[in-house]
Amino acid sequence: MCIRDRFSGQGIVELYDVMSDSRDRPVLVMRYMDRGTLEGKIGGVQLPIAEIFRIAHSLAKTLDALHAVSYTHLD
Repeated sequence: MCIRDRFSGQGIVELYDVMSDSRDRPVLVMRYMDRGTLEGKIGGVQLPIAEIFRIAHSLAKTLDALHAVSYTHLD
């Protein structure tokens, strides 16, 4: 089963390949997401604290689910 299938709808981007660069560091080849950056979306404007907590909570839940099945995110 693909990791994307297991965590559908939880902010997981499709992973196509894992390889090494010239210094033998791992490189992940992931689906390109043409949605811009968070900085571009908020345009330098402070988000309301409730929105910041909503985003942080969503990210934390996704990472917790990944860690629970021994996946590690190092970004």
